[in-house]
This record gives sequence, C-alpha cells and structure tokens, in this order.
Amino acid sequence: MSTSIDDMHQSVHIDDAYIYKPSRDFRFCLGDYITPESCTIKPVFVRRSSIESVQPSEAGVITSDETEDESSGPLNVVDISQVLRAPHTFEWTLLDISTWDTLEDEVDELKADNKVYVQWLDAERTRLSIDASRLVLGEKQPHGASILMIVVERAILSKKEHLKVLLNSDIAPSGPFSYQILRGLLKHAANLQEVVAILSKLVAEWKEGGVAAPECIDVHRSQKSRFELKRDFFQPAFNSSMLATSAPVMSAEKMASILRDEAMSNEEPEERFERIDFETDDFDFEDADDEKDPVIEKLKCATCDCTKNSELFELDDSWQCRDCLCKHIVDQIRAKCIPLEIPFVLGDGQSAYDILPAIIPLPLLNFYTKIAATESLANVDGGDIGECPSCKQLVHIDHNTNEFNTSSCYSCGIHWCPKCEREPHFPMTCSAFATWIGKWEKEYELHVLEKTEYLKRIQCACGYTMEVRDQASRAECGGCGRVFCPQNLAMLEVAYWSRDEMTGAAVRKLETSAVLPARCVESIVASKQIKKEFSDVCGEARQLRFSTSKKTEFEKAVRKLKSTYAGVEKLRDIRKTVLTIVENGLAYVYIEKKQEALALKPQLSKLMKQWLAIEAEIQHPRCDFPTRYEAIEKNLSKVLEQLKQINA
Repeated sequence: MSTSIDDMHQSVHIDDAYIYKPSRDFRFCLGDYITPESCTIKPVFVRRSSIESVQPSEAGVITSDETEDESSGPLNVVDISQVLRAPHTFEWTLLDISTWDTLEDEVDELKADNKVYVQWLDAERTRLSIDASRLVLGEKQPHGASILMIVVERAILSKKEHLKVLLNSDIAPSGPFSYQILRGLLKHAANLQEVVAILSKLVAEWKEGGVAAPECIDVHRSQKSRFELKRDFFQPAFNSSMLATSAPVMSAEKMASILRDEAMSNEEPEERFERIDFETDDFDFEDADDEKDPVIEKLKCATCDCTKNSELFELDDSWQCRDCLCKHIVDQIRAKCIPLEIPFVLGDGQSAYDILPAIIPLPLLNFYTKIAATESLANVDGGDIGECPSCKQLVHIDHNTNEFNTSSCYSCGIHWCPKCEREPHFPMTCSAFATWIGKWEKEYELHVLEKTEYLKRIQCACGYTMEVRDQASRAECGGCGRVFCPQNLAMLEVAYWSRDEMTGAAVRKLETSAVLPARCVESIVASKQIKKEFSDVCGEARQLRFSTSKKTEFEKAVRKLKSTYAGVEKLRDIRKTVLTIVENGLAYVYIEKKQEALALKPQLSKLMKQWLAIEAEIQHPRCDFPTRYEAIEKNLSKVLEQLKQINA
C-alpha cells in the first residue's frame, strides 16, 4: 500500500487498537460546576481562560500607550506586513526512522554538540526543536538572530515510526524546492545528527548563493546609510572610549532565555492546570455505570474543527490546529500582546516560546523575539535592543549608564549613537546633529580642505541629486553607485545597480555610455555655510583627529615616553576625547545658541590650544610636561560636566 501525503497527518499517539489517547479526560463532569457558593467543604475547580481567550484579536486585546491621544490616530498596532512578506522557507516532509535508535538516544547525542540548541516542546516528548543557526554560519560565537530552526515530530505510518521534519529558515531557497525534494535529501539519513547536518549545509548553500544588492538601492530609501558613507567616523581608532558605553551582543540564545524565564516567572502557581483524579473517596458518583466502556472523544480544533491529530496542539482546556494558532499568534503580535497569551500544555522546564518555531515562520519569530526581549529589558533596566551598523549583531543598549549617548559594539568595536545610528555626536541631540552635519560637511569639504568657489549640481539618471566640487577627480552617485569624474562627467567604473521594472529585484548592470547619463547639470556658487570663527577651530580639530599619519606619529611618541612618565599612555584616549569634544562642543554652541552654551565657547577654544601645545612637543617634552597634561585632563573633565549639566 502506497503512502500518500495525507498519511503525514496521522496520530502520533497510537496504541494496540490505533486509538488516540489524550493526556487528559475532557468528558463532561459535574465537578466543573462546583463553586465556593454551592459548597464550601468540597473541592473548588478553578479553570483557566477558555479557548475564546485565543480567538482572533478584538479591540480589547490591543494594548496601547495610555498617554497616547487616541483621537490623533489608530490604536497601537504593530505593522508586520514587511515581516510576513520576508523571504523564508517553511517546508515539511516525512522520514522513516524505524531502523534508528530510539529518538531519545538520538537527542541525547545531539545535545552533546554545543553548536546546536535542542529543546523538547511538549510533556509527552513528541515534538522537538533544534536551533542549528551556528552550523549554517560556521561560527562559534553567538548569532544575533536564528536563521535555521528544525522541528521534528513523531508519527506512525503503516505501523512504522516516522519523523515529520520541518525546515524553518529565514533564507529562501535559491532554486526550486518542495516537500518531495526535501524528502529526497533526507531519505538516506541514518540518524538525527545527519538530518541536522544535511539541512544546515543546504541552508548555508542558499545563503552563499544569493548576491545581495547594496542598501543604497533599497526600495525604501534613496541613499546609503551613514555608516556606509562615512565608515571612518565610526571606527574606534578615531573615537574616545571615555565617551562610549560598551554594548554587549544580544545573541538569539540570550534573548530566548530572557523570554523563557519571563514566561515561567509569569506563570503563577495557582494558574497551573491541575489534573483531577475522580477515582478517590472524595467523589461518589452513584449514577456512574462502571460496566460501560469509556467513550473515546474524537479530538478536533476548537476553531476550525480540524481532526488531523498531528496538526493539533494541546491547550489547557481545548485543542488548536497549527493554522489557527498561527493566525492567533499573528493577531497578538500585530496587537503587541507581549508575552503571547496562548495557554499551551507544557512539561517541566518548557515554555510557550519554545513551541513557536513549530507554528510560525522564522522571520516572524525573530521579529517577535526582538520586540518581546526589548520590552522585557525596558521593564528591568530601561534598556533597549539595537543593531550594530557594522557587524549587524543585536546588542543591548543600557540607557541608564549611557550618559554620552554613545555605544561601542562589544563584537566589532565601532562607536555610534544608538538613537539615530549616526556617528557619536555628544552633546548635540540627534536632530541638532542632523542640522549641523548637513552644513558642516559642505563647509569642511569646500572651505577647509580646499578653497572652492563653484560646485556642480548633478541629477543622475537614477533620479538622485548630488552637489560635488567642480574640480574634484572622483564622485559616486548615492542612488545607483555610478562612479564618475565631476570635471568632465567621464565614467570611471562601468558597473552600477538598478531595479528590474517587472520584479523590483536588484540587478547589476553595465553602463554603455562613456559619460555619466545625467538628467541635469548646473554650476552653482559654493557659499559659506558656517561662521569662520567656528569652522576654523572645528576644521583643525577634525583634520588632526582623522589624520592617520598624525595619529601614528603621536602614538609612537607616547610609547617612547612610557618609561619616563607614569600614566602617559592615557594620552592616546585623551587626544581622541579632546578633539571630539572641541568639534562637537563648538557645533553644539553654534546650533543651540543658548546663553549657557555660549559661555562654553572660550573654554573649548582654550582646551584646543592646550592640546595643540602638547601635540607640538610630544616628541621632545619639556620638564613641566606631566603638569600640563594633567591640567588638560582636569579642564576636559570640567567641560564634560558642564555639557552634561546643560543637557540634563
């Protein structure tokens, strides 16, 4: 007899008569109606919320900020449309394991591998999840979000034990893929470890096979991110460790652990389901007919009446199928119901969070993990979860200790503002920095680095408009990546990125024209943006800070002085701190124009002069050198305190 695909939905609990045995008896019982009012000396039955509690969200389920003015817009609903449309793989197949060792032994062997995380999903040990993301990445360090989850479920087909295997990944197949292809890949697997190895290798090949387009042509933004454009401004070599707070990596395992612990702590002891044994002396059912055989109730989904046992999940007082649970979970995530309110029946050490990979696609699971862990951290220490602009690791941002609004990634070391994802800009706010940097970068390029009288305003064929020096030798379009010479518009590189009109996918193209296909080119006057008294000092601080030769020369001189002056090595970080604070501090004074801020201008100018004197004599310091760099350190601390008080 051939096995059809519907055989995958057979019951996973089979006895000699092939009848499903539920873990609890749901037959009608008068004990359900005993209440404290009707009898104070008999047992009291307290039930948890019925299945109606997990029906699709209503207005009362949606949580909204009490301080939000509801008349100004809709309730606080999370937009997850992009997450639901994200590329992913969610495919099942069936695997004959009648020749394997017992599944428990296979799981114990797999748990010995510290590159995978293995978790049973139910009390009967019929479902199991395996996080194999590290095997795909080929790394030992924690990963910021899971990219491969494997779920296996026991099943009985033709009196043989089978495994129903789910491949759940946030990476889409690089070619045709179906449950038949998946079954063909796994049919020769001799144990669970081989299944995991095959699937992790497959997803790794998918990951390597795709060529990612640069973010500059993303359909949702018109230009590259600040980090892509100005990488040097984020590097630890040019940023002060005194002004940054380390941001530890938030791995997928750590976020999941936070959610598991929270789920278990939220489960009150009196809310746990208690199995009631009616065959005790406390209950005397005179009308019970002991000679009758028990009637076995056919289980079904409480929402859609689905009777496929392998698709059903046990809740506290009913059963729900996989599809209906997926809809409930999507509704609750959209309503930002955190944690999810679905009363799964769990075993010791298990949490509802662990069951989610068997129900929802991985992009949605990773999205929920991030927002739920963020909410949990905010309740604990006011922290947040951000993303490093460089290595893309998820990191923990502790706002309570981050007094300079600057984070440094524990993994790659770069510095950035976690609020706006630009380079560090204390003491300016993010909005003030955006105003300043738009003017300052033009001023720095046109009037500090070189004296420029005229600019060329060019609108590229892709629609992106840029302003470049007319005498510059190289420029790059921020929209499509075309590289050209502004003097004569000659193309310097032929490759660029575009969008396919039919599919919207990123496409690498070759420019056939010898000159930039510009829609419009005009010459404009390069006007000054910032007053000279500010631009001169800020420009000198920036040039000194980002000069690799000056930095190397200074650090070599400091190493030579280590044996002569105690503590002189801290001058390397003081140098970065002074030059950063002088530039950003004067920018703050220029933008804010507050009375208390204007009083800082002379102190910042004095600090810069003191530092230039130290820099000039670092190769041959005078006898009072220690006294003067200690004076700079005191002056720097004083300025920092004043800036913090103004911003408080």
